[in-house]
Amino acid sequence: MGNANPNERVVITYAAKRSVSKQELGNIELLLFQANFITRCPNRIEDRFVNFTPGALTPDGIVLARKLSNGDCSSLIIAL
Repeated sequence: MGNANPNERVVITYAAKRSVSKQELGNIELLLFQANFITRCPNRIEDRFVNFTPGALTPDGIVLARKLSNGDCSSLIIAL
């Protein structure tokens, strides 16, 4: 998918297949947003994250994705 914008269901399914909880996913998305690697921040209601749609990779996010994948980020949904 490269720099496509995945929907929430795709993101949650991708994370679940890798044994990443919703709380961990929210923390990861929050950190990626704060580091300017993705364009959207997950919303939080009290202590729970909602709306897991990281948006697109930023230019910095694309550089990171390429480094992490040795230049082949064609199948990456999100950077991490």
